[in-house]
Amino acid sequence: MLIKDIKYYLGSKKDLIILAILNTFVLWQLSYYIFILFDRQFFFDSASYMSMARGNFNVILMHAHRIAIPFFASVIAKFIAIFNPQTFFNSLTNQDFVIRISFYLLNLLFSAAIFYFLFETLVSMRYRKLVILASILSLQLNTIYLYYIAVPNVDISVLFFISLGLFIYSRVKKFNKFFKLFLVINIVASLFKEYIFLANFPILLLFIKKQDSKYIKNAIFILSYLIINLLMVSIFRFTISKFVYLVLNTEFITYSKPFLDFLIGSIFPNTFNINKLQDIIQYSPFLVLIILAFRYSKNNNIQVKPLKKVNKNKYLNDFNLLTTLLIFLILSGLAQWQLRVFFPFYLYLLPFVCEGIDQMVPRKLN
Repeated sequence: MLIKDIKYYLGSKKDLIILAILNTFVLWQLSYYIFILFDRQFFFDSASYMSMARGNFNVILMHAHRIAIPFFASVIAKFIAIFNPQTFFNSLTNQDFVIRISFYLLNLLFSAAIFYFLFETLVSMRYRKLVILASILSLQLNTIYLYYIAVPNVDISVLFFISLGLFIYSRVKKFNKFFKLFLVINIVASLFKEYIFLANFPILLLFIKKQDSKYIKNAIFILSYLIINLLMVSIFRFTISKFVYLVLNTEFITYSKPFLDFLIGSIFPNTFNINKLQDIIQYSPFLVLIILAFRYSKNNNIQVKPLKKVNKNKYLNDFNLLTTLLIFLILSGLAQWQLRVFFPFYLYLLPFVCEGIDQMVPRKLN
């Protein structure tokens, strides 16, 4: 029965699966050059995750607790080693190369899942498929996203769990079922990156607002979510530290300035030069920002209509932009690479991007 159900599901989603494969192929083509030109000195955090994939946890303390992706990468590397890759690539296939390609394959798999979840979520909001495809590509065709794929890192897991959270938000109707499932997923996510439960917090707020429940009940669920996740992060960190050797006093987070000053100062320093301008252009999703600017500039003249008027998109009404922005400002303001940590924020704006693209694309092109 289970095999029959799986075959039926795959058959019903054949077109979407093909789209996800094509999307992955395009991103592989675009990211492969970054993969080949990998520089350990520039991507300094990658050294930690590659070391962990080899079983050595003598790395930066903040990295050492993010064990999930390095573990899966090590499994893939062992599988690749069975085929003796040295016979195909000669000197290229040192141990670092095999570990790197393991991360690369894993990140491409995550990216395919991200595409699938985002596409299904936006379809449930009644946007046209062409519009959805264009909106997702506007986010993916960015240097940071390609970096997520090509370089050994764990950042793509943040995008994966946000897209999974949005997918669950769009599919699960009963709050109690949603809350239990959402809580378990975010507890597991802390093994990938410890702050994912905070990055996913706006999704819980969206579902709570959709329920229109009493304030006390909402507060209990919010506090339960935050306390349980913080407790589980502490338990995981304590447990991991008992099994692996961790380097103490090697903090990755920087507390040199208040988070907002630190974030703004890193993007707009006192000495502004062409290199800093290049960083902003290269690492900011300007295509997304241009589409959003177009949407709001035309908002008074063009009324965006869904495919079915009876299906009102509650996401656009319930989404709390300021709270979500504040969460990602705090997370990115405490990190070394602010633009990279802030990037998942734009996932939450994809429905608004769809609205903007919907204004640009004629209906006959659906």
